[in-house]
Amino acid sequence: MILALTLLALAQVAPVTTRVGVDRAWVGQRVDVNVEIRAPGTFSGASSLDLPEIPGVILVPMGRPVVSSETVDGESIFVQSHPLALFSQRDGEIEVPPFTVRFAHLKGFTGDPIERVEEAPAVSVTIVRPAAASGDGFLVSTSSLQIEQSWDPTPSSEMPAGTVLTRRIVQRADDVSAIALAAPPTSAPESVRVYDGSGAETDDAVDRGSLVGTRTDVLRYLLGEAGSVELPAIQYRWWDVEAEELRSSTLEGLTVDVVANGPDEATEGGGPSPSRSPWPWAALLVAALAVVFRGSIARAAQAVWNAIDPPEKRARRALLRACDRSDAHAAERALQAWPDARGGELAHATLDLERSLYGAAPSTPWNGAGLARAIRAMPRQRRHAARHRRLDLPPLNGTAERSDAREAGV
Repeated sequence: MILALTLLALAQVAPVTTRVGVDRAWVGQRVDVNVEIRAPGTFSGASSLDLPEIPGVILVPMGRPVVSSETVDGESIFVQSHPLALFSQRDGEIEVPPFTVRFAHLKGFTGDPIERVEEAPAVSVTIVRPAAASGDGFLVSTSSLQIEQSWDPTPSSEMPAGTVLTRRIVQRADDVSAIALAAPPTSAPESVRVYDGSGAETDDAVDRGSLVGTRTDVLRYLLGEAGSVELPAIQYRWWDVEAEELRSSTLEGLTVDVVANGPDEATEGGGPSPSRSPWPWAALLVAALAVVFRGSIARAAQAVWNAIDPPEKRARRALLRACDRSDAHAAERALQAWPDARGGELAHATLDLERSLYGAAPSTPWNGAGLARAIRAMPRQRRHAARHRRLDLPPLNGTAERSDAREAGV
C-alpha cells in the first residue's frame, strides 16, 4: 500500500527535469544546467547521462551529483541533481536537445534495484556576442583571466641552429572550464618548425559550485637556418563579464639571432676532433685558401675538401658522436644533415629520438646506443641486400642454351 502511494506521488512529477540557470548569457560564458532525477526510493549505483554533442557548444559535468529529497502529497521522493556547465561559441538561440538518462533505484530502502531509462527534456538559452567583439572568433567570457609564459632554455640574443626553445603557456580563468579556454596559435617564421606536443593539459578545480579552469600549452620551436628570427607575440582577447569590457592580454614574443653551426660538430670540450677526421693537413690547407683567396677559388677549395671528406661522412661521424654522448639535440641536428637518415631499423631508432624531444616528458633521458647500432649496421645490411639482388638476377641470354649444348656434347 505504501509503495502504491509512493508510485502515485511520483506519477505527478517528471522522473527527469532539466533547468537552465539563466535565460541569457555571453558567448564563452558559463551557463549552469542542472539535470534532476527523481525516484520513489534510494538510488542504487551510478547514474549515466548521454550528453549530446552540439556544434560550437561544450557541455561538461561540474562535480559530483547531489542527493536530496522532497515531499509530494506527503510522500518522500529522492532527488539526484547533476550539475552541468554549458559554454557556447555560437550566438543566438542555443538548444540542448533531449538526451537519455539511465539510473537505478530501490523500492523505498530495500529490495532489488529497478533499472530505469528516461529522457531529459530539451532546454534553451539565448547567447549574445558583445558588440565590441563582433569581429573576433574564439572568445572567453570571465571575470578574471590570468596568462603567463616561460621559456626553456633561457633565451639569449644568439643561439645555435638546431636549438629547441620550449614555450610554456598557462591560462587560469574563473567560472570557465579549462577545455573552454583558447589554444595558442602555432605560427612562426619559415625557418622555424613548431611542435605543439601531445595536446594541452587541462584541470578544473570545482569547490561548492565555484570553478577555476587551468589550461597549460607547450610549444616547441626548432631553430633552423642562420639569421634573425622573430618568434611571435601571442594576444588573448577576452570579455570581462563584470565590467562588460573587452580586454586583452599579450605574451611577448622573442627575437633571436640564429648562429650557424660549423662544418663539423664540436666535441664536448668545445674543439674539433682531429683524431677522427682524415688528413688534418688538408683541413688546414682548405682553411688557408679560403682566407687568402675569394670567390671561385674558395669555392673550388671547398669542393676539394668535400671530395676528400664528403659532407655525408662528416654528418655520419657527428651523428655517431652525438649518440655516444646521448645528446638528443645534437643527434637531431646531425640527422638533418645526413642524407642516409632513413629506412629499416634506423626508422624505429629515430622515432625514439623524436619522442624524446617532442613527446611528453620522458621518465629517463634518451639513450643513443640503439641509434648508433642501427647506423653502424647499415653498411652490412646494404651488402646483404646487394648479394640477394645478385642471386635473384636471371641468367644472361644464351647462358642456359650454351650449358645445355655442353651437356649434349655438341
